[in-house]
Amino acid sequence: MPRRFELCTVEFSAMKKKLKYLFLGLGGLFLLVILGALVAGWMLNKPMPEGKEDAKAEALADEMLAAVNIQAWDSLKYLSWNLGEVHDFFWDRERNLVEVKWGGKRVLLNPETRAGKAYLEGKEVGDEENEAVCEDAFRWFANDGFWLLSFTKVRDPGTVRKYVDLPDGGRGLLVTWSSGGVTPGDSYLWKVGPDGLPLSWQLWAQVLPVGGLEFAYSDWITLYNGAKIPLLQTGQLWDMKFPSVKAGQTLGEFGLQEDPFLPILGN
Repeated sequence: MPRRFELCTVEFSAMKKKLKYLFLGLGGLFLLVILGALVAGWMLNKPMPEGKEDAKAEALADEMLAAVNIQAWDSLKYLSWNLGEVHDFFWDRERNLVEVKWGGKRVLLNPETRAGKAYLEGKEVGDEENEAVCEDAFRWFANDGFWLLSFTKVRDPGTVRKYVDLPDGGRGLLVTWSSGGVTPGDSYLWKVGPDGLPLSWQLWAQVLPVGGLEFAYSDWITLYNGAKIPLLQTGQLWDMKFPSVKAGQTLGEFGLQEDPFLPILGN
């Protein structure tokens, strides 16, 4: 018995050493990951440029809006899209009502009041859960809709526009949301091409730990009425993909036989 106990003690001591080295290795790896993230963040982080709030800024905003055909955007009645095959949206722009679907949930929402009806697997949820799910739907709509259409919103109420001379000789439009939206105070810089179309945009947003992340626009398409939109925004850390953007003037164009917002009309 004593010899067996001694053997177990030796084995346990060896196991302790192995575990010690394992935890030290994992701890070192964790520190390296953290350090790498900090270094990457430091390298990617860029200060927000200075700009001038003048007539050149307003003229550049006009040029960019004309290039994407803002008049056509303003005339669209219905718009649907998907972000990264995760969230699906159907937006009645005339009445400003939106249907949001994700993870078995479906919400009919009035973004102005954030009130609506939420369903889980086709069944309406209770009042307490309804409010929380509607709030989630509003955040998804506000966030994903802004990613999709940000370049059309540079003249939203509460925005301030500044002209920026870019280091490469290009033209930049710096827009700050002084009010409105989910996170007022955020700023975005659009790099505008010779034809007026935005080439890319950089973000200084409260929700991002790194300032100045840039996303390049590509895969531009023209909707049926002339409105232009990019289906891909290629970023330094991740991409934003919109694989199924569709616009129309009637519900039938989206395969709908009746008004999907009937349950919340009057709310």
